[in-house]
Amino acid sequence: MQFLKKIPEVAFCAKTMGRHSVFALAIVKNVGVLNEVKEVIKGHPMVREITTSIWVNEILLCPENFDLPVIDGGAQIG
Repeated sequence: MQFLKKIPEVAFCAKTMGRHSVFALAIVKNVGVLNEVKEVIKGHPMVREITTSIWVNEILLCPENFDLPVIDGGAQIG
């Protein structure tokens, strides 16, 4: 719990009962930052599994909300 509380994006965390033992709420700018936060958490030796749910008030399908790498596979359109 102390480890999670030190992560700037984690706004809330609590112990739980059931399938998972901890619930954490992170507020992130985009999917890329979410992946970075997940990698930091996965790096902790006591973490065995992470399940992610994305909660949004409105869905904004804008390119700036996604940090996706451009893959150049040599395919051409047309």
